[in-house]
Amino acid sequence: MRMRNPTPLAVVAVLCAAALAGCSGSQRGAADKAGGGQAAPVVLRLGFVSWVDNGDDAQLLQQLAADVDKRSGGRLRVRLLDEQHTYKAPGEEVRLARGVRDGRFDLGWISTRRWDDLGVRSFQALQVPFLITDYATMDAVVRSRLAGRMLAGLERYAVVGLALVPRTLLHPVGSRPLLAPADYRGMQFLVARSRATDKLLAAFGAKVVYRLDSVTSRGRPGAVLPFGPYVSEIATGNVVLYARFGTLFANRSALRRLSDEQRSVLRSAARALVDRSIATTPSEQVAVRATCQNGSIALAGRADLARLRAAARPVAAALERDPQTKAFVAEIRGLGASTRPGPPLVVPAGCRPHGRGQAPAHSRQLSPGSVNGTYRYVLTRAAATAFGPPATDPNGRYPLIVTVVLRDGEWESSGGGEISSGTYTLTRTKAAFAWPRAGYTIRFSYTREANGTLHLKPVLPMDLGDQFVWASQPWRRIGPPPG
Repeated sequence: MRMRNPTPLAVVAVLCAAALAGCSGSQRGAADKAGGGQAAPVVLRLGFVSWVDNGDDAQLLQQLAADVDKRSGGRLRVRLLDEQHTYKAPGEEVRLARGVRDGRFDLGWISTRRWDDLGVRSFQALQVPFLITDYATMDAVVRSRLAGRMLAGLERYAVVGLALVPRTLLHPVGSRPLLAPADYRGMQFLVARSRATDKLLAAFGAKVVYRLDSVTSRGRPGAVLPFGPYVSEIATGNVVLYARFGTLFANRSALRRLSDEQRSVLRSAARALVDRSIATTPSEQVAVRATCQNGSIALAGRADLARLRAAARPVAAALERDPQTKAFVAEIRGLGASTRPGPPLVVPAGCRPHGRGQAPAHSRQLSPGSVNGTYRYVLTRAAATAFGPPATDPNGRYPLIVTVVLRDGEWESSGGGEISSGTYTLTRTKAAFAWPRAGYTIRFSYTREANGTLHLKPVLPMDLGDQFVWASQPWRRIGPPPG
């Protein structure tokens, strides 16, 4: 049973990136030594892309870095370099893989689905629609010999595969229940790029967009997300459109320059990374509780599921024209058949989109216009020092003046040259800010003074950078919304 409660992505968000410039960076060249001198530890630069599908990859990779440090007695270290995914430049993972191959990074982490764009076909079986729909099968795949054969396909791209890591099951999410292909027709889905998933959504009649500024439909676009507190609309609980796996891989030259002992440490930590991901990812049933905090869950009927599978058949057949993919698919089916299926998903009645009763008085929705206004607050170096890391980054630019405009359920924040926007909802004591660019929703309890000043308190779990930038200072109302 996967035990850990789901947490939002543990990375510094867009506003934090403006406030704390320099939180991450990259250097050219191979594995370097920290501090100089013969006794200095070897430092491997690991590039990854945060915010993809709301996975908590940053937290997992931080644990990998700590594990390498511990196993090597501090003689080998991993430094994380975050390339943030913004839905404005959706090619980050491909550029990152090229960076590892070319020596900009020593190690890399990207989703298996992006290797297709780089000519690597060994992971295609993982993209076959409705083949992997539960965590037991995901875990069986990464613990089998099949995982090593898939990673060997990275030799085609001149990098070395270290680990195939199971991450999360992704569900369709939209403003209406997505139960059968007819429900997808005409919808736009804002997604991270994946050829197979793109073709699947197209087979259902939906249109895929990769950039936020490409969304043309009214209302919020659909998404493909794991269960969690960032789901603020309707997820289809028994439809898994995609099982997300991560790949940890290395630059060939950087790996050769390590000693035998150091390579052994790195490979041992990579194997432990797989086990840690399995142990810390919550089961679907556990994650239901987090999803129901802000969203709801619909369940497709047997006839609806049959229609979805029928529509997906041509996509699966096209992938299986590749002989290796076909053989891998057969192995995955065998692994799935040998695992014990979990119990059916149980969705509380109050979490179903048409089963919500009268909300308690303390949680009834308020008009978002009740807090309309222009708000301003200042983040100072003294405040950053009092808050502690990551606000104390020495390259942070202070003071930072942040201006937030709230208008009838829409918010816009500007500061440090960055502008972010989204929507918000209110109850008498809680505020939820949906942040499309970041791909999740953050929540606060709040109080309001007579002069309109807002005091926000983070609802945990929440990234520390978000806590500092959003809620470490009161929002002082300086006037109505502009215009």
